Amino acid sequence: MIKRKYQQFQQQSGFSLIEVLVALAIVAIALLALSGQFASQAKTFEASKDRVLAHWVAQNHLALMRAFESWPEPGESSRLTTFADRQWLIKQVITATPNSTIRQMDIHIADEQGRNLAHLESFLSQPD
Repeated sequence: MIKRKYQQFQQQSGFSLIEVLVALAIVAIALLALSGQFASQAKTFEASKDRVLAHWVAQNHLALMRAFESWPEPGESSRLTTFADRQWLIKQVITATPNSTIRQMDIHIADEQGRNLAHLESFLSQPD
């Protein structure tokens, strides 16, 4: 009778506790690797978004300079602006060129932490 129960126990199939623990360890390691990738991708996405917004700020500033500003004098100036519910520091450098009717404009955009995120160069012609 005991022999029969022992043989019946030996014929049962299934996973042992060690096999289950090894499988769980493998799944846990894979999930940790995936979560690290997701965190890295989230940081990359945020950095890309910041650079795109900063470039838009630079383009908007250039468009405003071309549309409404008078002929700029050579020199540097800075100002704060708000775009997408964030503060941005716009630093512009106006440089004279050999042609007296054209000025070079360099626009640098920094975020609240002072990180330079965008740089735009353009030329302005003297209005008629």
